[in-house]
Amino acid sequence: MTKEKILMASSHLIALNGFSQLRVADIAAEAGISVGAVLHHYKTKDAILLATIEYAFSNVTHLSLRRAMKNFDGKDVWAELIDDAKEFFFSDYFFIAVNILLSSMTPSALRGEIVDITRSARVPVEDAWAKALVSKGYSEKRSAGLVAMTFSMIRGFAVRNLWDNSVGVWDEHLAMWKELVESEMKK
Repeated sequence: MTKEKILMASSHLIALNGFSQLRVADIAAEAGISVGAVLHHYKTKDAILLATIEYAFSNVTHLSLRRAMKNFDGKDVWAELIDDAKEFFFSDYFFIAVNILLSSMTPSALRGEIVDITRSARVPVEDAWAKALVSKGYSEKRSAGLVAMTFSMIRGFAVRNLWDNSVGVWDEHLAMWKELVESEMKK
């Protein structure tokens, strides 16, 4: 319970102020506990950061996996895949990880651990969506690439959204992408 309070507080503060402004005392105040209690569970700020990223990704990874593994009979798998990717890449969870990863204060050892956490959380999601496409008749050979391209496109829209809030335009582009893919797969 205390660990979850710490991780929720850390997530909130990073989303609000960025990684560079994060202080253990602020985490403690936000969580309603003492600095000693925070340091009892996490000995260093780096340990808090890694646990925060794992916590954030575990929440969305479970939802994405459940969504990708459901029965798509009569359902539009592409619409579900796109919605799932948008929910993740436009979420605070994604930007928390990006903020920490890109921070100039992030040591390379910590950066490597963040990349490992990210891969272990997101690769299974991509694999599950590729299997969902195969289950709907898409080529096994091309499904992984289609998922990677779709996720990359939506990730790019999310980053661009930092300075250009054009969600409606992104939806038009994604509809065009979906049409192109479906047209290509019918050949």
